[in-house]
Amino acid sequence: MTEVSEDNIVLEGFLCPICKVDFGLDLKLYLHFQEAHGEDQDLVKSFKDLFGKAKEKILKNDIIRKEERHYIVWEPQEIGASRSHIEYFKNCRNKWVEHFVMETNKTVVRLEKLLCNLPQDPNKRKVHEQTTVQWLDGKDVPRCPDCTKIFNITRRQHHCRLCGSIICHDCSCFLSLSKAYETINETSKHQMASMNLPSFRLCFHCGQVLENREQIKYRDQKPPLCDCYDKIIECQNKIDNDLLIKFNQTYNLLKEGELSYLTEANNIRSNIGKLVEAIDVLSNRILKMESVSNSSKVISKNIKLAMIQYVRSTVIAIPALPSIKEIEDIAQKKREAAEARLRNVQESCINDTQTSRSDFKQHNKYKNEVKLKLEDGWSPVTNANVNSDNPMVEQMNIIRNYIKQAKEAYRFDEVASLEKNLQELNEEYFKMQNNIGNIPEN
Repeated sequence: MTEVSEDNIVLEGFLCPICKVDFGLDLKLYLHFQEAHGEDQDLVKSFKDLFGKAKEKILKNDIIRKEERHYIVWEPQEIGASRSHIEYFKNCRNKWVEHFVMETNKTVVRLEKLLCNLPQDPNKRKVHEQTTVQWLDGKDVPRCPDCTKIFNITRRQHHCRLCGSIICHDCSCFLSLSKAYETINETSKHQMASMNLPSFRLCFHCGQVLENREQIKYRDQKPPLCDCYDKIIECQNKIDNDLLIKFNQTYNLLKEGELSYLTEANNIRSNIGKLVEAIDVLSNRILKMESVSNSSKVISKNIKLAMIQYVRSTVIAIPALPSIKEIEDIAQKKREAAEARLRNVQESCINDTQTSRSDFKQHNKYKNEVKLKLEDGWSPVTNANVNSDNPMVEQMNIIRNYIKQAKEAYRFDEVASLEKNLQELNEEYFKMQNNIGNIPEN
């Protein structure tokens, strides 16, 4: 609320309309009004009506705004002229890269000059830093350029050792000597950095330039955690896609009594054990690595737990190989079963042969009866073409002669019956020949 006092002074805040006091919060104002002015019911009612009208007006404005919204549905348009901004982007990027490279090179050159013949005495070192990089005069900089706070007795001025600018303590960072020598690729002077010498004070800008340079340098290099994890995945793929498949195949052959595959199965099992040990060693190495952040620590622990679960499941899934005696027993049972099947086949062949011979005798008897029933007393023709060593073949030749004589006498009913008998004899003859050919020789 806003009130105008008698002195034409505008008062703002949560003001009591009677006391003209600002309470800062609406709740405090409400409690004060209830306690101090609770008897003035008319004023309280007017105060509530005022808030109610303001609330209704605000809600009404919101409803009107929602009703005034118009959703425009655009019709599909054809693609017009297009313009490529790749060249403009490349020009802008090249300018930025050139500026970044120039600033980085200047910063590294100044750092090399600071580290060259760096004295150990603090006073001489300060003179060396001032002569290498020109420092700004403190009288010209009353405020910190980063936080804009005024320098005083408690907030002293400090100079960046690489650019010479003035900063406060809160807006500065420090570069250790070991990191500085690593930045300029002088690893042989790390012993000097381990002598507890003070580090270089830098501004945030110079520190960020050096940090970006280090990130670009090691951007394409994988961390050691990734290398170890890639080796773990390679071992897992070799176990799952190669060794376990071969082991299951050889194990099934051993269960069938193939003793020659026992050595190969033992070799595959030993190779799986070696790869499992390698996975365990790599996961322990990942767990012992120095973690920069909490997320990397969580990742290392999860990798270790996952590898423990994988190793347990892999070892449990590998069955124990049967012994030589068990394999020989399986082979002996397999041979006995094969011999039993062979004896059953031989017995069935002998029974089939005896059955075919008895059927042949019955068929000859039947044919003789048919021959005796011929009304005209036809006699078989016995010449060189009809006689044969096999009685069944001789019988078929005789029936063929009967068929010829019946056709000449125009007795077609007898021809049909004789042809049927001849067909049955042919079938029996071929069955007998097949059974004789399948009888094994002793």
